[in-house]
Amino acid sequence: MSLEFKKIEVNSIQKMLPFYAMRHNMTCDSVFLESYVWKDYYNVRYAIWENKALLWLMENEGRCFSAMPLCREEDLPGAFAAIEEYFNEELGYPLVINLADEYINARVRFGYWKDAAIRLTGECVWSFTSMFLELWDYILKTESDYTFYRATSMEKHRLQEKIHADEKGFVQPYTDSPLDHEDVGENVYLNMISRAKKYLYIFTPYLIIGSEMRTALVNAAKSGVDVRLVVPGIPDKKLVYFLTQSNFPYLIKNGVKIYTYTPGFIHAKCFVSDDVQATVGTVNMDYRSLCLHFECGVWMYRTRAVLQVKEDALKTFAESHEVTLEEFQKKSFLVRTFMGALKLFAPLL
Repeated sequence: MSLEFKKIEVNSIQKMLPFYAMRHNMTCDSVFLESYVWKDYYNVRYAIWENKALLWLMENEGRCFSAMPLCREEDLPGAFAAIEEYFNEELGYPLVINLADEYINARVRFGYWKDAAIRLTGECVWSFTSMFLELWDYILKTESDYTFYRATSMEKHRLQEKIHADEKGFVQPYTDSPLDHEDVGENVYLNMISRAKKYLYIFTPYLIIGSEMRTALVNAAKSGVDVRLVVPGIPDKKLVYFLTQSNFPYLIKNGVKIYTYTPGFIHAKCFVSDDVQATVGTVNMDYRSLCLHFECGVWMYRTRAVLQVKEDALKTFAESHEVTLEEFQKKSFLVRTFMGALKLFAPLL
């Protein structure tokens, strides 16, 4: 029978949710919030095949594509056959399953694209669910029943907590909103900088910071902390990169080590210090991200992931180039003047 694809509505989750737990899946397609986030941008629609699988249909530039079916492992062949038949017979072209080409380095625009993410299980996931629902209600001017979503997810989270019972440490998810006049993301970063005692390693795609953040980094370096920042070696936005570079001289003069990621573009936003604490999230070190955007992240204390972030940082340093003050001074007077003038427009970039 022909598949009937429907648009995602608020109450669609009641039909969709049972399929998300049918197979262990680590792609973003396996998180139902992602379907809601992109539902209008990609015209996301869903169909249920024989009560065995949840199938996707999305659209970009007038052409449809799909994503991994959500079903049990044994039902994957049938689910793929059903969506493939729909593409062949209803749409008239072969099945397409899209990945973000730049992010998996199938399409090279800015060299190798390096990013970072962390997967959370257990009750802490509820923090991210409530963050999403709060933003969803604000945009749509609705009032979601939070208790419904919590009740349907907590049993699964408790099972995952039993599986990972040997894990140590603490995690604290956080969100940052321009609506509450509290710069949570910036405060997390400033607290980590001020508490570092031995080392502080930072990944950021953009370095457009104010005097408070700049002073905090310099004070940490002057107190003996090994402060290292990694920024892209190949920029995605040239004007922003000029502004990033304009911060190099002051920081380097005052003991902060700056590396450019030689293989390409680093999109990760990570802090790690002293084998004790780390954060991974969406918060860039620029004015818009710190003050104007909706952002989120997770702060970790003495977890296994803290050491994994450190290990990744050490590998990245080995692949990167340490910037020297002499390199910057070799730039022409006009270029250095242009970089300084760009600081006037920092809040806009």
